[in-house]
Amino acid sequence: MRAARGAEVPIAMAVAATLVAQQVASKATRDALFLVAFDPRRLPIVMAGGAALSLVAVVAMGSALRRLGPGRAVPLALALHAVLFLAEWLATPASRDAVAVALYLHVAALGPVV
Repeated sequence: MRAARGAEVPIAMAVAATLVAQQVASKATRDALFLVAFDPRRLPIVMAGGAALSLVAVVAMGSALRRLGPGRAVPLALALHAVLFLAEWLATPASRDAVAVALYLHVAALGPVV
């Protein structure tokens, strides 16, 4: 393992901070949209679905990391994450309730993986 040189460490720290900020913001948005759209008593149902999807995502990411390596698998996972956010954002005016569920499941499944 080679030692980090020059700007690599600050850049890595900035990227990590950005990913953590994105995760916090997406969880807050996910929870707000879901609780505005649905009765809070439905939260355990979507949480269980998110946990199940998270298990699937972890297995899929593990497989992708083995096959592609982190240099290709991580950018692909981040791209998928971004595309899903864009699709949900575009669909929100037409179907807020469906997007609330989709965003909840998306963030629960892919958030921890990326």
